[in-house]
Amino acid sequence: MTNWYELRSRLEKHQTIDKAAQRQLEKEKDYWRKVLFRIVCIVKFLAKHNLAFRGTIGKMYEDSNGNFLGLVEMLAEFDPVI
Repeated sequence: MTNWYELRSRLEKHQTIDKAAQRQLEKEKDYWRKVLFRIVCIVKFLAKHNLAFRGTIGKMYEDSNGNFLGLVEMLAEFDPVI
C-alpha cells in the first residue's frame, strides 16, 4: 500500500522514475513533428505550382532526382532540423 501512495505522490509532483526517458521521448516527437511540417510545406509548394514530384532517379544527392528531393536537399543546407 505504501508503494501506491509513493507512486501517487510522485505522479502529482511529476517526478517519476522514467522522467529522463519521457523527456527524451518528447524531444524526439517534437523533432519529427518539425520534419513532417517541413515535408508537408514542400508538398504544398509543389502542388500549388503544379510541379512534378519525382525525376528519373529516386535517390538523395543525385543528379535528376526531381523537384521533391531537390527541395529537401536545398532545405537541408539551411535548416538543421532536416
